[in-house]
Amino acid sequence: MTPPAHAARRAWVVGVAGPTGSGKSLVADILARDQPGDAFVVGADWYCRDQSAVPWPERADANMDHPDAIEDTLLAEHLAALRAGRPVESPQYDYATFSRLPATRRVHPHRLIVVEGILVLASEVVRRELDLRIYVDAPLDLCLHRRLLRDESSRGLGVAHTLRQYPRTIRPMFERFVGPSKRHADVVVHNDGPPESLPDAITGLRKRVRAMLSDAEADPATGRPTAAGVPVGSEPGPGGRR
Repeated sequence: MTPPAHAARRAWVVGVAGPTGSGKSLVADILARDQPGDAFVVGADWYCRDQSAVPWPERADANMDHPDAIEDTLLAEHLAALRAGRPVESPQYDYATFSRLPATRRVHPHRLIVVEGILVLASEVVRRELDLRIYVDAPLDLCLHRRLLRDESSRGLGVAHTLRQYPRTIRPMFERFVGPSKRHADVVVHNDGPPESLPDAITGLRKRVRAMLSDAEADPATGRPTAAGVPVGSEPGPGGRR
């Protein structure tokens, strides 16, 4: 991957969280496409812990929706490095075997880094690296339908596996960790419509991100970008910030 022309400038890091199947990846991709050539989407799932030492069938039943399943400290370190203008070697994950691949993925700094995953706002160390925190919400039955389609089409996991895991791990972990993390959000996106309607539905959010990038200057106290003199992340979302 060729480093973008503006890689030397301070980066913005935007976090996108929410329940599985809510549309986080789509929101992240839309925000990145608004900055062609100068944005990159990091999947928090890339940082899932390797389960290759766990025998089958226990490995297939691993709780990958618990915060302990993510190496969040490494993710936070990589986000900090990208903000500082340093490339990182991010892990790659094989969802069909629940294991990390031997090869890493080199990620170069970009003006906008978007990190997305169900637990992005549930991790304190990751939250500290975020300049804007977004939570994508949707009805849970719709989320499950989307999850079933995704797992079968792109992750090599059958419908039976997802339906088995839903009451065991997916739904309980949503109620315990993912849902409560919404209180940390600056912006909540309600995504209960068709995918093609989402770009227009988040027009305000897209304008906000573009304005931040165009107006950003480094805050001398934190070294992070500011917009119109206001430090990013100071605007409270629903329920305030913690």
